[in-house]
Amino acid sequence: PLHDAVALHQALYASCALPLYFPPAVINGRRLADGGLRAVLALDVARSIPADLAVAIHVGPGFDEPPLPPSTALHRLLPPPLIRAHGEAIRIMMAAQTELAIAAWPRDGARLVVVRAVAEREATFAVGAGERYVEAGYRQTRLALTPESPP
Repeated sequence: PLHDAVALHQALYASCALPLYFPPAVINGRRLADGGLRAVLALDVARSIPADLAVAIHVGPGFDEPPLPPSTALHRLLPPPLIRAHGEAIRIMMAAQTELAIAAWPRDGARLVVVRAVAEREATFAVGAGERYVEAGYRQTRLALTPESPP
């Protein structure tokens, strides 16, 4: 298997390789990149596992994120326009992909619970907010999995 033949640092790099930021890794002749480029919310994989309940933790970009504040002269220069345009295109692609994956969940399949604890632009690179994101994820997941009180 591929995972036995690759050093951990190579696998980690490949799992984070986002074009324009980090080029794809070439491992054993294969170009590998961040899995979020193909499946931000890997519901196809979840669908193949027999279960009564599937919990999807949505941490990728979404159309529910508030718009960016009005730009200033400095914001128009940093990051450079090409990187901003690329980031926005990737954000839209990933958000659309996630919506399609959720909409395609089979109605007769396991109950799907989607948890979206944080809806903020540029959250992927906001490493300083990690603790806040973990706490929000924990709270929202517990809330989503708590049975409703009887009437």
